[in-house]
Amino acid sequence: MRLRLTLIVCIIGSMPVIAAAHITGQSFEKRIGDYLVDAGCDALRFVPDEKTFCNFGLIKNPGSLDWDYASFDEVDVTISEDGTTEPPFHQQVKLDAPIPAYIVAVFPHTGAYTMNVRFLERGALLAEAAFPLTVERKSGWVSPGRFWGMIGIGILVVAGVYSVMEAARRHFFA
Repeated sequence: MRLRLTLIVCIIGSMPVIAAAHITGQSFEKRIGDYLVDAGCDALRFVPDEKTFCNFGLIKNPGSLDWDYASFDEVDVTISEDGTTEPPFHQQVKLDAPIPAYIVAVFPHTGAYTMNVRFLERGALLAEAAFPLTVERKSGWVSPGRFWGMIGIGILVVAGVYSVMEAARRHFFA
């Protein structure tokens, strides 16, 4: 009984820490007509040469009692550096399965960027929004999201080792 209780407490206690990668990231929202464009990135700060995962959603009738996720089959994302003529990051995500639309972006250097997100349904534009992004210089040993992720994994490893030791103790010394 004590073993089960310990495992349950460790697993439940580590859930918020594991989920912190999304919770501590940045969220961008913009209302466009009857839609709310929602973009979320896992990075607390954008830094050069690190992968950044961003997901996208579109909410119809936000703020009302009958809000719902809008149906779309394509997301067109362009990330361009402000004030340059370098080719921008561009990715089209076609949705063939009920999975969230996401991209993985790597910023080449610090500076100001703009992320333009377009939602399409059968080629027709539903909503489009632009979000300013700032890529900062790297500092510190590890990003906060990764730090809390490592803490969560550490808790799960300690709980697993403890449960194996407790089971062995019960089996051999019972």
